[in-house]
Amino acid sequence: MGHLRRIRVAYVLAAIGAAAVAVALVAALGGGSSSKSPAPPPRQVEIGGDKGPRSCVVRSVPLSETRTLTDTRTATATAPVRVTATATIGGSVVRATVADTLRESATVTGKSRFTLKVSGRAAVCARAASPEEAQRRADAAATPRARRQARTLLRKAIDRAEPPARASLEARTRAEAKAAAGKRLRAALPAARAEAARRATEAARAKAGA
Repeated sequence: MGHLRRIRVAYVLAAIGAAAVAVALVAALGGGSSSKSPAPPPRQVEIGGDKGPRSCVVRSVPLSETRTLTDTRTATATAPVRVTATATIGGSVVRATVADTLRESATVTGKSRFTLKVSGRAAVCARAASPEEAQRRADAAATPRARRQARTLLRKAIDRAEPPARASLEARTRAEAKAAAGKRLRAALPAARAEAARRATEAARAKAGA
């Protein structure tokens, strides 16, 4: 009977243990809303031996770069110029027409500037004979690593930012060149029409006198 009782007690303990494991799994795998975790720290790098005091540091190195982009565009604007003049000689009316196309061009150079700022981070742990030496070694290794990461981040940021910035600059410069050509054309039209009228009048008089 004592042997049977020990078997039953062992069975109950085993069942309790299984239930505890099941509860632990539910707690670990259970859903529900959870707050967004913060950005992970930089990957920690271990340097130095496996003996002596250990010192860990995290260093950040900011880098920035300003890029200046230039773009030159030339645009041409045109407008027809047509003038008809008449001349009356001995009761006869003679007409002469001068038709031409006025062209004006403008060249515009545009500039665009943008500045990018990044920060590289590095976490380094070092061991040495003393805490001060471990700290010095960790510092000496962390700063160059952070600087290298900042340079890499800056190159990638420039590669992403430059194409849209250049496209925007080209569109703006193209529009400014077109507007400048149109302004020149409007300014030149009165003189072109006056010249066409003079030529048409001369041609009409020449016809009338022929």
